[in-house]
Amino acid sequence: MEFNLSAVPNSAEMLARFRSASWSYVILILVILMTVICIFLYIEALIFLYQRFKFGSRRRYLLYICGVFPAHSMTSLIGLCVPTASFGCAFLADIYIAVALYVILLLITDLFGGVEPMVKALSKVDVPMRQPPCCCCVCFPSITVDKKIFHRIRVGILQYIAMLPAVSLLPAILWVDQLIPSSRSNSIYDAIEVPAIAINILSTLTAIYSILLLFKASRGLLRSFQLTGQFISVQLVLFLVNFQRVLLTILMRFDVIECIIPLTCLRDLVLKTLLNFLIVLEMPLFMLGNRFFVQRWVRSGTYTQCFEDGAKADVEGDKQDQQPSPEHNHNNGAFENRAISEMTPNDMLTNL
Repeated sequence: MEFNLSAVPNSAEMLARFRSASWSYVILILVILMTVICIFLYIEALIFLYQRFKFGSRRRYLLYICGVFPAHSMTSLIGLCVPTASFGCAFLADIYIAVALYVILLLITDLFGGVEPMVKALSKVDVPMRQPPCCCCVCFPSITVDKKIFHRIRVGILQYIAMLPAVSLLPAILWVDQLIPSSRSNSIYDAIEVPAIAINILSTLTAIYSILLLFKASRGLLRSFQLTGQFISVQLVLFLVNFQRVLLTILMRFDVIECIIPLTCLRDLVLKTLLNFLIVLEMPLFMLGNRFFVQRWVRSGTYTQCFEDGAKADVEGDKQDQQPSPEHNHNNGAFENRAISEMTPNDMLTNL
């Protein structure tokens, strides 16, 4: 069957293109299988969290963070099978992970027991401002996180959520609108495509820098809460998706990749097809890693606790000597730490 590779196909025609060649048919089966595996891992993590976490906020935060991976996998699969929805699906995935960055901020605040205890604990910690992507700026000083700095960190993350409709949704609407023969959106889309990508990259880096400052300041104090795994998994997804998008855009601009026969020869669809395929393959691995870190946190026994200001923490060496609080003492009704042979019958009767 002959296909017009210069036209945007509908879902039925795109599935027919996948089935027209053996290698593309195998790719279609593979991406469906990987998406199902990712969803299955998320359902298993959901059941595990509902069994272990008996209270609301912390469980909701972890469930949302774990949902980053199946959300990206499902939207990418839909984008592969329904090309006209690929830009809209990418926008939904970007919005989800942008909110996930803010959820990490809420999780850190919850682990400290609120904003006031967090600011009090972090006021004793110096964090250098030379963090990626500004790690080469040696003139940046070290700061302590007070209420003003925390507010700026929060604004740095929220601006990413606010900017996405302008830099991601608007180009998606214009791209779909230009498919109509009588539309005049083609010239507008070509004019805003590159500036929108540049603004999106700048906004993303600002959000990453903001949450990284808070994470670096609190990492030593919250070491026993296994926060690093949750943070790294979300940051890796955000970094890889945007890095792969920029890299593929550069390759398409220099005509390194022109066609994916028998799927499409349209530049934008070639870019989206390759990007969606890579995302679907990567998400089950990230989901599995995140599930490991959640289980490790539960096994540590600190998943129901909050940071205590009296705990001794070595921030520079990332070592923590957590002192148990009275409400977590499981030695109620036990004898004193004395050898039984040294106790007289009167002492035993007194303890009983």
